[in-house]
Amino acid sequence: MRKNLVLVDDRVGAVGGIDTALRILSAGFKGAGYNVEFFSFFKAPENPSFEIARKVPYIFREQVYNLQYSHKILWTSSAKLKKIVKKAWRLYADLRMLLYILPRRKGHIFVFTNFASAEAAVSSIKLIRRLGGDSLFIHQMHMAFDSEYIQSLLPSVEKRLLDVFDEILMLTRQDAESASKYFGQEIGFIENPILQSENVQSIVAEKRGATISCITRFTYQKRLELAISAFDAIAHDFPQWTLNIYGEGADRDKLATLIESSKNKHQILLNGPVDSKTAMQIWEKTDLNLMSSRFEGLPMTILEAASCATPTVATPCSPGLNQFVEGAGFLADNDTQVALEEALKQAMTSPELREAKARQGLSKIAENSVEKIVEKWEKIFHTISVERNR
Repeated sequence: MRKNLVLVDDRVGAVGGIDTALRILSAGFKGAGYNVEFFSFFKAPENPSFEIARKVPYIFREQVYNLQYSHKILWTSSAKLKKIVKKAWRLYADLRMLLYILPRRKGHIFVFTNFASAEAAVSSIKLIRRLGGDSLFIHQMHMAFDSEYIQSLLPSVEKRLLDVFDEILMLTRQDAESASKYFGQEIGFIENPILQSENVQSIVAEKRGATISCITRFTYQKRLELAISAFDAIAHDFPQWTLNIYGEGADRDKLATLIESSKNKHQILLNGPVDSKTAMQIWEKTDLNLMSSRFEGLPMTILEAASCATPTVATPCSPGLNQFVEGAGFLADNDTQVALEEALKQAMTSPELREAKARQGLSKIAENSVEKIVEKWEKIFHTISVERNR
């Protein structure tokens, strides 16, 4: 059985939900006897969010990526120059990806958890196959299939991945059903793994505080302005409650300005990013997790919070999230501010209901233990290998 595994993401070692999943998953695979490597779309940060055995190889130098997507000189120049730069960028990506995959063309398993890195590997995988390579290539979409992000890529881009990769997987059953219907073939799913807090049983009954936390990226997708505005609108009725926001991103200045202009700004704190260990410590002491995203898959932050007996208040932004939060949290009726305010009020008013939701969350994540998730992955590896040998 193949025991050489490569986990590929856009920013291995950067603080975030997928990185937390990689940390937990890699430890689970190592425990099952796998040799685990990492490959990154971008260079890993100097201080990665979890211990990585050696320097992580990567495709892009930041300036190459920025030249294609955000360099002002490029976008004000001629169409011919843009075309040349894009072609050079593609050749550069193909070469670096090929140089990494080529010596691993036999006996390896590659799992891509990010679209950009998977898309960059298409040419290399085709060449590896022509050279007789037998390594397995799997792409797992970490966004809801019906999200605006994934839908913007269809049909050409994701269809190309479907033609090249041995398996395309989703994060939830609902997303797998949507993808299966779209592509006209069966698409499977595997959930993210989660570690349960060691002190969780004693934590559940002790949660009687008044703290709401958000641990996330400050980006368009996360729509934190909605979370801030919804909390601010009702905060005067809950003077003991505070909203603590942790993270980093392009929207930091905008969010800081919004908080400063809020009526109840003394109850809203904007903090910096935190690593995985600190995040778990925050969830153990937090009463509610707040999410207001435009689109998601099944976010690790919801599972991590649930593992520490912290229920989530969220806008309905993906099938997987909706199903989980409906039973183990407080799901807004729609994605408006008024609906989120009502969900927050319900959660903040009743510690007994929060405790009941927390216990339901703990029951739900029992199916996401590392051991069970690794077993599901191994079944996928085995099925692909059997089909290859027919």
